Amino acid sequence: MWDKITDVIGKVTTIAVQLIGLSVALEIVFGANVPFLSLGVISNISSLVATLGNEMAGLFTNSGSLEQAIITNGELGGEGFYRMPMGKNWAKMIDSEIADFQNIGGPYGGSTTAAEFLYKFVDKKTAWAHLDIAGMCWSKSGNATTPKGAVGFGVKTLFNVVDNTDSFQWFAVEEKMSY
Repeated sequence: MWDKITDVIGKVTTIAVQLIGLSVALEIVFGANVPFLSLGVISNISSLVATLGNEMAGLFTNSGSLEQAIITNGELGGEGFYRMPMGKNWAKMIDSEIADFQNIGGPYGGSTTAAEFLYKFVDKKTAWAHLDIAGMCWSKSGNATTPKGAVGFGVKTLFNVVDNTDSFQWFAVEEKMSY
């Protein structure tokens, strides 16, 4: 299941298939230029469901202003987000003895260590957010605005962030996220 590979930025790492696509995409984007904003959405980090259930999605970010834009614009679209912790305590959980880092940090903090893994591929001067929608991507019963089945959670929020001229701005990167 595990392969030891050299990824596109030359770091030796052990990578599971579930995160390699997003990490490579981040490197391609940041290798070509430095965007002012990077947003990622993924639904396979199910450990967050144990924390937030099917009520809200997890929000991992290095920017308080981007956090507020996502939460505010999510509310406009009927989508809820809760900011989850990141930092040195979780980053060290993906240290590796045989690689630069690994994508799994052990039995605890899985969604945060997954976000820390993705953050390794982000230019630290760029406002970045990772939306973990594992508990929100599927509806068993549906409601007035969401059909039964796959619901495309996060699309309305991302659209609103881009469409709302008050939100579409240069977002500040927090110093406390410095490693």
